[in-house]
Amino acid sequence: MTKNTTSSLVEGTIFMAGITFLGGFMDAYTFMTRGGIFANNQTGNMAKLGIHFAQQNWKGVNECFFVMFCCVLGACFSQVVQHKLHWFQGDWRKRGLLLLAFALFLSGFVPTTIPHVYVGAAFTFLAGFQSCLFRKWEGAAHNTIVSTGNLRSIGLYLYDALDKNQNQEWSKLARYVMVAFSFAVGCAVGALVCTQMGIRASWLGSVIAITMALTLHQREKTCVNL
Repeated sequence: MTKNTTSSLVEGTIFMAGITFLGGFMDAYTFMTRGGIFANNQTGNMAKLGIHFAQQNWKGVNECFFVMFCCVLGACFSQVVQHKLHWFQGDWRKRGLLLLAFALFLSGFVPTTIPHVYVGAAFTFLAGFQSCLFRKWEGAAHNTIVSTGNLRSIGLYLYDALDKNQNQEWSKLARYVMVAFSFAVGCAVGALVCTQMGIRASWLGSVIAITMALTLHQREKTCVNL
C-alpha cells in the first residue's frame, strides 16, 4: 500500500517538476561555477569522445571516458541504495534524495582550485544517480536530467491532443509541458543563485533535495496512519 501511494506522489506533476527543476539547477551550477561544464550532457561527451579520438587527442578521450564512467557508476550506485542500503525504512528513493542532498551540501565547500573536470565528474555521478531515482511521470517515461526525450514526449502528447481534441488530452499535454520545462526554470534559478552565492549555491540544491525527501516521508506516514 505504501509503495503504491508513494509512487502516485513521485510520479505526480508537482513532485516530478520539482525533481526536474533540481536537475536543471545542478546543470546550471556546474556551468556557472565549475568551468562551463554541463554535468548532465553525456550525449555531448559521447560526441566529443568520437571527435577527440578522430583527432588523436588522447587527453580529451581520457577525460570523456572518465566523466561518462562516473555517470555509469552513479546509475550503478542507485541500485546499491535500492537493494543493499536499508537505513531509513520506507521508499528507497527517500534515501537517495538524502544522499544527494548531502553531496550537494559538501560541494559548496570544494574550492575552485580543484580541477573542474573532477568536480564535473562528481556531478555527473550525481546526475546518473538522480536519473535512476525518478524515471516516470504518470506511468510514462520521463528523464529528470536531460530534455531530448522529454521534448519528443511533448510532441507525442501534442499529437494525441490534436487528434482526439479532448480536454483530458490537452490537460495531460499542459501538465507535461510544465514538468519538462521545469528543467529550464531550474537552470534559470540556478544561474541567478550562482551569481549571488558562487560555489555555495549548491546548498540551495541540497535544501530542495531534503524538502523532496521530507515530502516523501510525510506521504509514507500518512499511508501508515490510514
